[in-house]
Amino acid sequence: MTDGLKLAAGNALRDILAHWTATPMRGIAAGVLITAAVQSSGAVIFATLGFVNAGLLTLTQAIGVILGSSIGSTTTSWLVALIGFKLDLRLLALPAIALGTLLRITGGNSRRAPIGDAIIGFGVFFIGIDVLKSSFDASAIQLPLDQFGTADLSNLLLFVLIGIVLTALMQSSGASLALTLTAVAGGMIPVSLGAAVVIGANVGTTSTSIIAMLNATADTKRAALGYVIFKVTLALFSLLMLSPLLWLVGLISHWLRLGDSPALLLAIFHTLINVIGVALMRPLIEPLARFLASRFRTQEEDESRPRHLDHNVAATPAMALEALKLELARIGAIAHRAAAAALNGQATDGRTVRQDRETVRTLMLAVGEFVNQVQRQELTQDVVDALPLALRIGRHYDGMVLNAKQLLQNRPAPVLDPLLAGQLQEFREAANRLLALDAGYQPEEAAQLLAEWDERYKTIKAALLQAGSDRRLPIAQMVACLDEAAAMRRMVRQAINAAAYSQRLGAAIALVAPEPTAAAADEEAQDLATEVDLEPDNPIRALPPPQTQSS
Repeated sequence: MTDGLKLAAGNALRDILAHWTATPMRGIAAGVLITAAVQSSGAVIFATLGFVNAGLLTLTQAIGVILGSSIGSTTTSWLVALIGFKLDLRLLALPAIALGTLLRITGGNSRRAPIGDAIIGFGVFFIGIDVLKSSFDASAIQLPLDQFGTADLSNLLLFVLIGIVLTALMQSSGASLALTLTAVAGGMIPVSLGAAVVIGANVGTTSTSIIAMLNATADTKRAALGYVIFKVTLALFSLLMLSPLLWLVGLISHWLRLGDSPALLLAIFHTLINVIGVALMRPLIEPLARFLASRFRTQEEDESRPRHLDHNVAATPAMALEALKLELARIGAIAHRAAAAALNGQATDGRTVRQDRETVRTLMLAVGEFVNQVQRQELTQDVVDALPLALRIGRHYDGMVLNAKQLLQNRPAPVLDPLLAGQLQEFREAANRLLALDAGYQPEEAAQLLAEWDERYKTIKAALLQAGSDRRLPIAQMVACLDEAAAMRRMVRQAINAAAYSQRLGAAIALVAPEPTAAAADEEAQDLATEVDLEPDNPIRALPPPQTQSS
């Protein structure tokens, strides 16, 4: 039934999760609706964790959907209680199987076929309920029920364990709840112990999350752990408050005029505890997400956390600029690490450079938010002029890592021609030398080396084209080598651009710092007048001094 409903829904599950989870309440509503539609909280949880793994849902959004799925899963109890014990199931189930089979046979590849599967599953489900009703008739089987007639602590814990084991083994809370409701309706166990099985079934659904945690990303593990925490906490609360909850169930049944059917009482109990649990957890979604964010941290995530940007520092412009300078130095070190790995083939699978790319992008988002915080303060013109420099530096570092990633992904096969291979190696070594300038940037040296670099690029480009036309190099390999050389050129230019703007930022910070000396100011102004502009589309020339910008 679940498989058919999922296939019939097509992309609806993905669309709902992607667009209906902007706020925690909308996420809860989406979890309720989707779980009720596909009749499987496990399917929804797996899908939600998969979207977290793919980065389509945040941890906060995922927690909302998972909480909602708990309420949606109670619809199975109501199906069994309202239909399974009110109607002649054979009159309902057999026609449903016949109709579903007809749709399956005639559906082909259309959506009609999975709808037929869902209807067949619906019919078989109620045939199963009918069999369980007959099997659990108190007159059909004899068990020592007097041992379990009282709902003392030991019996309650035993039946909670039974609920956990049943749900974990069958991987379906719906199946275990159907089993429990029919057993209670048949007089096998009292309602109080049936409620204990329902509590255990709630906990047993976490086995799906625990399985999903294996070899998953850190965010997936956090979302799964959040579901486990919710279900275990809800189980403890339900056990401690079992007597008041059962009294409230009876009151609700009386108000709604549903009668005193044991199956209906358990369906109300199942819904009640999940609704109460979600209501209690709703204010805690954001704090829980923050708590979970500190769990399962990876090295890359720790590196992605800003170390020098603090909202308290943003209130003091001079300190804020120093913090930006230190954080950008960290980002620069990561960018240079990625560039060196790409140039020297230290990460042949591209995994490390991809991680560096995500780290740099995450840090640059934090830098942008920090700059926005600083701009809300009363600023001098020197600070206003300095802030865009920080964003320019980060943009160039991001460009470095992007080109490093492309360099690794498109690395060509080794060139067999000795002369051409030697030229390519010299080009790569020159790139390494230029990247090393970041630590001790000298404008004149950079300008000279870049002029030589551009000439070397023109030379290697001409050599590759000539080798391709002479058939000394296959055309596909020639194109790959040209792309590699162009990526190296862009990456090196981004690195020197970042170094140039870093020097400008240092000069700007010195102007903002208290009591700068006249000699230092003159020296920094002279340095700024000789910086090199390394935008890829512009020739090498001296950069103009910083322009005054509005905030």
